[in-house]
Amino acid sequence: MHLHWRSLLTHFLFYARSLLIPILIFHGMEFIVLIMFTIFEEGPINRCYIDGVPPFEMNAANFNPAIDPTSLEDIILSDVKPPPGRAIFFPEIRCHPGDVHRILQLTARQACAIESAALHNPHFQVFVLFESPTHMPVGETFPLLDAIRSYRNVHFRQLNIWSFAEGTPIEDWAKKAELLHSSFQSEYASDLLRFLTLYHFGGIYLSMDSIVLRSLENLTLNYVGAHDNQSLGNAVFSLKPRGSGHEFAKLFLREFQKSYHAKSNEQTLINRTMQKICGTLSIKEMQKDAHRCHGFKVFKPNTFFAVSDESNVFEEAKYSYIIHQWSADSNKCQLKADFRNTFAQFAKKYCPRVYKVNREYF
Repeated sequence: MHLHWRSLLTHFLFYARSLLIPILIFHGMEFIVLIMFTIFEEGPINRCYIDGVPPFEMNAANFNPAIDPTSLEDIILSDVKPPPGRAIFFPEIRCHPGDVHRILQLTARQACAIESAALHNPHFQVFVLFESPTHMPVGETFPLLDAIRSYRNVHFRQLNIWSFAEGTPIEDWAKKAELLHSSFQSEYASDLLRFLTLYHFGGIYLSMDSIVLRSLENLTLNYVGAHDNQSLGNAVFSLKPRGSGHEFAKLFLREFQKSYHAKSNEQTLINRTMQKICGTLSIKEMQKDAHRCHGFKVFKPNTFFAVSDESNVFEEAKYSYIIHQWSADSNKCQLKADFRNTFAQFAKKYCPRVYKVNREYF
C-alpha cells in the first residue's frame, strides 16, 4: 500500500510539473507585456501646454489687474506682433500648470542675453516667448526685469502650442493627444517652438545662454553656425519670413514630425535636415559655399562661439557675433561678478543695465 501511494504521488508531481511550466510561462509573458505597456504608456497630461489665460483670471469677478498678476499677451492674439524677419526670439519652455500663478522670473544670465540682443539690435524687436501661462509681477520691484523692460524693443509673450501650430504643415499632426503627455519633453518643446516661430515670422532664434556681442541686423537671414567640423550648433538659427526661408521652415517642421518618435534631439535634427538641403554629410563642405545649400549659410564655429572654459575667450571671440553655452551647467551655478570673472567682463560691456543691478553675482 505504501508503494502504491508513493507511485501515485510521483505521477501526480510529474503531471503537476508539466502543467505548471506552461502556466508560469503564460503568466510570465503577461508580466512582461504589462511592464512593456507601462514603459511605453504615455504619462499624465501636461496641462501647461494646453492652458491659455487661466480660468481664475477670465472668470473671477474680483480680479483686479492693478494688484493681481496679469497674464502675458498671447503672441498670436496681441496687437503688437513680431515684424517679419526683423525680430529676435528667446524661448522659455519650462512647464507650469495654468491654475497656478507662474510669475515671470529671469536669472541674471537670461536677462543678460535679452539685454545684449536688444542693445546691439535697436532696429529689431526682441520677443521672449513662454510656452506655458506666465504672469507679469505687480506690486514689487524686480531690478532685473525692470532693467530689461527699460528697452522699448523688448516684449514678453506667451503662447498655446496648438494655436501656434494652426496653419502650419504639422497642424493636423499637432492636434494628436501625444503632445499632451509628459513624454513631450523640453528638448522637443524647444525644437518645435523654434521652427513654428520662424515659420510664422522669420527672424533669429537664440538660446537663453547667449551674449550678443555685435549687431545681427545686417546678416542676411537663413543661417546657422557650425559647432565644430562634425556638427551644427543649435544656439543660433535664422530663417527668412518668406520665399526660401519659409520653404526651409516647412522642411524642418516635417522633419520634426517624422523624427518625433525617434527621440531625435535638436542638434541631430538640424544636422540631418541640413544634410538633405545641402546634399552632403560634410560640415566643412556646407561652410564653403552657401549656393550648395540653396542660400542657407553655415557660419564657421567662431562666428557663434561656444565657450567651454575661460582660456583665451577674448582672443577667440574677437570676431564673433555671439558667445554661448558658457558651460554644461552655466545656468545652474553662480559666478562672482567681478573683473576676475570672464563672464562678468562680457556682462559689464554687453548687458550693462543688468550688470549694474546685479553686481555681486552672476
